[in-house]
Amino acid sequence: MRFFTSCRPNIGHEFDLSSFSYQFRAKRDIKAGEQLFYSYCETDQSAAARKAELAPYGVVCKCFSCVNATPESDKFREEYQKRVIEIGSQVMQWISNPSPYLKRMLEIHQGLIDEGLQSTTAFVNGLQTISAMYKLMGQSRKQKEFADEFAKYNRVTKLPVLL
Repeated sequence: MRFFTSCRPNIGHEFDLSSFSYQFRAKRDIKAGEQLFYSYCETDQSAAARKAELAPYGVVCKCFSCVNATPESDKFREEYQKRVIEIGSQVMQWISNPSPYLKRMLEIHQGLIDEGLQSTTAFVNGLQTISAMYKLMGQSRKQKEFADEFAKYNRVTKLPVLL
């Protein structure tokens, strides 16, 4: 099996001490016949920084995110984790008024999708946060939609369920 590098990975790895081997696992649903992509660099940095990180190894990433990088996409990649953590830390504020925080989380959520970063912990945490916000707003259909998506992605990440 061959893996190709992409800053939009669909697999990740874990080291299994008992077998003393790396185990590659799907980080999102992968369709039959779809190419497996692993990121050889940190994906939460600008295209220039990713390129510099790969250069010593002679690796040139030609994924969609590297070829089509913009100042906006670079800024998003550099800041999305901080933005998710910031909103999560303001839980007491959004419990009383979730609407403005929900709008920000939905923007981050869409940005992660646009950048192909559904394999990140921030994406999975965001799904759970959005679900909680919809629950607070009494929007059970939307809450269930994001809770179901969280459950789908969480079978790999196994984050604690906070709802």
